[in-house]
Amino acid sequence: GISGVSIYPNPTSGVFTIELNNGAVKTIQVTDIAGRVVLSNTSDLDKLNVNISSLANGIYYVKIQSNNSVETIKIVKN
Repeated sequence: GISGVSIYPNPTSGVFTIELNNGAVKTIQVTDIAGRVVLSNTSDLDKLNVNISSLANGIYYVKIQSNNSVETIKIVKN
């Protein structure tokens, strides 16, 4: 996995921040529990705001890929 990645606030009401201070390009994929990709983004920012307020409440998985490493973090929207 990726060391030093954090997602907050979690649970979230719609907007959350992914923080990964490695200065590298990050590919973000948010999937629902059925495995459908509901949001995809690429950024080289160390702090990235993600808005899922238009999505239904429930559990989502945030997959972060950077420097050939992958981390998946569960996030709850309520």
